[in-house]
Amino acid sequence: MIENLETLEALYQHKTMMKAATALRITQSSVSKRIANLENQIGKQLIQKSGRRVLLTYEAKKILDKVLPHLIGIKEAIEEDGNQTLPRLTVGFSESILSSWGAKSLSNFYKEFDGLELIPHAHRSPVVIDRVRSGEYLLGVCAGYCAKAPDLYIKEIGYENFVLIKSKNQNRRLPLMTIETASETWQAIESQAKRGKIKPDARLESFGAIAQLAKVGLVNALVPAGIARYISPSKISKDKMAIEKLIIRRPIIIIGRKTMFSRKDLKIYIDGLEKLLVKELGYINNYYK
Repeated sequence: MIENLETLEALYQHKTMMKAATALRITQSSVSKRIANLENQIGKQLIQKSGRRVLLTYEAKKILDKVLPHLIGIKEAIEEDGNQTLPRLTVGFSESILSSWGAKSLSNFYKEFDGLELIPHAHRSPVVIDRVRSGEYLLGVCAGYCAKAPDLYIKEIGYENFVLIKSKNQNRRLPLMTIETASETWQAIESQAKRGKIKPDARLESFGAIAQLAKVGLVNALVPAGIARYISPSKISKDKMAIEKLIIRRPIIIIGRKTMFSRKDLKIYIDGLEKLLVKELGYINNYYK
């Protein structure tokens, strides 16, 4: 019954059989069988197909609302009982954090907590938040804001500055490129960009890709300082590229289920990771004067 309910929740989160199967590390046929078994047990239709998408019925959503808090509690109890020595920490990161200064923070974490198994994942912030809420990830390290929720502990640990990467050898006007408007980061910095009269001409889904395009002189780029730092700007000739620090910044948050933060066996590791993240974030913010 528990794995069937987990499968129903995965369909709610991922919307397709394929994505749910990938998240659960099972086959699509196994997803279908679990849902069919659950429908037989409950005696009600739980899903409706709309093209490739799978939608939950009203009855299915009612069931999830009732059982999800208990399902998370069962997962946590199993994790706690199964980890009598060092725990296994699964942490979700915003992709732009893990691909820049977050990776260095993890490296330092491994050195400080030798032997601890920490498994990182990278997604957009909303995906990380959803997977923390579902119990799939212990923690999330995200860029942008997160709406308050009764089941989540949300802590703002600092801000990451933004920079402007500009090409000096412009035979033509280069477009200013930044992240897509739907991203959590853009939602957090849009008003700051307007105050600074910064108007992007083009958008892309990845800060890393934007920075690389700027590095080869195809665009000017509005990106987080960490992304600019980790495309090796020291190797870029100063006569070709300039990096300007801006009065724009995005919040960085740590999120987790409140029950996790009350566990003494995990607190030392959570606090340790937070300390290292704050330290590396400070280094990045001070790198560009």
